[in-house]
Amino acid sequence: MNINKKIALNLQRFAAADTNVTSGAEMSKDMKDNYDLELLRRALPNLVYAQFGKKEPMPQSEGQKPRWRQFKSYGPALTPLQEGVTPAGLHPELEIIEGETEQYGAFTEISDRISMETIDPVILELTKLHGEQGSNTIDIVTRNELMTGTNVLYAPKSDGTKVVSRAGLDATCTLTPKVISIAKTILKRKNARQINGSYVAIIHPDIENDVTTHPLFIDVNKYSENVKKIYEGEIGKLYGVRFVVTSNAKIWNNSAASVGATPKGLAVYGCLFLSEDAYGVVQLTGGNMQIIAKPLGSGQDPLNQRATVGWKVTGYAVKILNQLGIVRVECCAADFSDIAVAN
Repeated sequence: MNINKKIALNLQRFAAADTNVTSGAEMSKDMKDNYDLELLRRALPNLVYAQFGKKEPMPQSEGQKPRWRQFKSYGPALTPLQEGVTPAGLHPELEIIEGETEQYGAFTEISDRISMETIDPVILELTKLHGEQGSNTIDIVTRNELMTGTNVLYAPKSDGTKVVSRAGLDATCTLTPKVISIAKTILKRKNARQINGSYVAIIHPDIENDVTTHPLFIDVNKYSENVKKIYEGEIGKLYGVRFVVTSNAKIWNNSAASVGATPKGLAVYGCLFLSEDAYGVVQLTGGNMQIIAKPLGSGQDPLNQRATVGWKVTGYAVKILNQLGIVRVECCAADFSDIAVAN
């Protein structure tokens, strides 16, 4: 059962209850579970960057770090086998990469009397807002880590002139089919594994028009029935690369920066081309992301004047596992670089 159906069914259990009841008691486990499901229902569809990470559960012991394990590939076995002779066995080389978890969260103070015994409309609405805030937070944290990748391709100028720095870009340095093909080739040359049969590119909506106007672009609706999964934000594919759009995609716009300066008057976009297991994330399901509601009189509230509703991620981490499995293309947007602001 998917999470949308599950939350709908669970909320029906409380649909006939009196939502005007107010209690100073703590929320029951059933009630909390329902709000947690609603939080995830609002958060998970907006996790564009995190959806392609190699997922590890939140460590159960305090102080324990998330660990991503991966075996290094074997080279080709070119020596012919000899009859009756057993070749030497291979020894797997295991690489373990550790991450550091951080907690994230926020809360809203409200003066309303809220119910801890039934589905309260105020808590429900704030849960939706916090779910959106939480997903944006986690997605930007993930994006920022991926932007530290060392594999960078600067879009060339329209006359073919190569660009070697962000500041060297101009308005003609856009995400052209040739740039897409080069980024894909860089991943293929490093034997980076595809994700469900294709590489994936995450781009900003400002870049979308530069991709979708190509005559060979295939809209996602034309192949949605022939793939295992349609990704969150997916719009279609070009040259075998599946494109995903999010407004959280990185934009730089600071021509005066001492490091990573952009061209004067132009914003620069970071487009990520991804392969399988190129980075790891800590999964948010299983109780890691939760809603926290406190009734009137909780904490430092001796006169029962305020309640709070908030969200918290107990621990999240993101870590690049394979630098060669990520290509960051830096380019301008044909129609928006002159007006876009940094994010």
